[in-house]
Amino acid sequence: MGIKNPKTEGGEARATSQAATRSPGLTQAIQKKREIEEEKEREERKEAHKEYSQRKRAEEKERWERVKETEVLGVTGKQRKTVRDAKAKQHSGWLSVVPQEADDMLLNPEEFRDALTLCYQFKVQGDKRNYEGCGGSWGLQHALNYKRGGHVGRRYNKVNQAWCDLAELVFASAVGRGGLVVRAEGEVPGRPAFYGDFSEWGLWARQRQAILDTRVLKTQTASYVQGDWQKVLIRLAMGKKEQYAEPCRDKGYDFMPLVSSVDRALEKDVEMFPKKVAHLVSLKWNRTYR
Repeated sequence: MGIKNPKTEGGEARATSQAATRSPGLTQAIQKKREIEEEKEREERKEAHKEYSQRKRAEEKERWERVKETEVLGVTGKQRKTVRDAKAKQHSGWLSVVPQEADDMLLNPEEFRDALTLCYQFKVQGDKRNYEGCGGSWGLQHALNYKRGGHVGRRYNKVNQAWCDLAELVFASAVGRGGLVVRAEGEVPGRPAFYGDFSEWGLWARQRQAILDTRVLKTQTASYVQGDWQKVLIRLAMGKKEQYAEPCRDKGYDFMPLVSSVDRALEKDVEMFPKKVAHLVSLKWNRTYR
């Protein structure tokens, strides 16, 4: 029954158990040694447990709303902000998605431990003391905030490859992977080079190439933590658009930044991309998209 504290919840759980087996028909059948109506008894037990579960969920929701909005003894302001952010990002209390073997999304033991460490901000295990890239003290926050190193690059590449795989459901050979040159080094004197992570032909308009650039960041870093995480993602997306607007316009490209956080929150405009892909897939497979 999911009893977290037997001292405070045991009485209610016991009352529910009694209600589930208190049926007069069941009692009389046992006393008179006659056959029990199993289907009827099963439905009555199911109904009692359903009422208990609904009541528990309502109490749990009310408790989290109090933690989220008001001062609660033993809950810090930082923890309250984390709860509010998790609610806004539509995160569950456990994993946000079930890894599917058919999609090659099963986690190996190391990846599963990493996922739990990131989700619950656990202390990083092992004997490692320093970070190879800069010599700084090793820890979870340093690893997430530091912009160099194979660990960060590998996770970033996984996100980028996931976007590419999604696009190829519709566009197949029209998806270009790898560093795509928007403006080459030295092409415009005194101006920096720009590259996209992948491209799609016909994403937003027929016979027009769209350049997409993936950006993954941690919104809880010291430089961002005081602000709203949604505004942080929007600001970075707008910065990307301003940088790429002129060179993409000159070459006839559409541009879209795919900005997300390490805890799976998407910038609001990014949500248009999977919706567009889903719509095109529904047309391709002749199925209704809802």
